[in-house]
Parts: sequence; structure tokens; C-alpha cells
Amino acid sequence: MKIYISGARTNAPDYEEKFGVAEEWILGKYPAAEVVNPVRLSRELEKKWCAKPDSLPRAEYLKKDISELVKCDRLVAIPGFEKSAGAMLEINIALALNQVVEQISSKDFNIAFGYWKEHGK
Repeated sequence: MKIYISGARTNAPDYEEKFGVAEEWILGKYPAAEVVNPVRLSRELEKKWCAKPDSLPRAEYLKKDISELVKCDRLVAIPGFEKSAGAMLEINIALALNQVVEQISSKDFNIAFGYWKEHGK
């Protein structure tokens, strides 16, 4: 199973850590899954273009993300996704492709994120 993480990144504090927490949560629930983390995709794209983090046009990130999303079976949304136009687009694409869409509960996410911060992951 291939799972895509969706959530807010633009103007979202700690977004890299939040996507890391989501990836760990997914692997805890679905140990055999291949996780597609858009933050990692962004860093790969920036490396290719010799660009600083978060410096490319938003459309470039979306094109890369969507090209990977369509290869997935499932999308997992991070709490707060509804505030992100990009995340909402990803969710609508996943639904149109009949992918399973689920959300990490705020309670589960806050516990995992607190643990992450406390233990310096």
C-alpha cells in the first residue's frame, strides 16, 4: 500500500516536523506501507534545481506532489488540512481517484507531536 500525507505547509509553523510525525503515525498503523511525504518531495525538487527550501514557485511543488499522489492508494490528512488550498486540492484528487482518505485525529496527532518534540526526534 502506498500512502500520501496531506496537510498545510504554507505559513504553517513546524510543518516539517508535523509531516515527520504523520509519517511515523502511518508506519505505526500500516507497517508495510510505503509513505509519500511531500516535504521530502519538496527537498528533492529543490536539490534538483539548486534552490533554497520553500523558494520555488508553488506550482512546481504542486505538480510534483500531484504526480506522486496519483500513484497512491490512500491519503492521510494531518489536522488543520482544511486551512490549506493545496491539501484540499490533494484530497479532492484522491477522492476523484477513489483512494481511501482518512484523517489523523487531533488527539492522536497532538500526543504524537508532543512526544516528538519532547524526545528531540
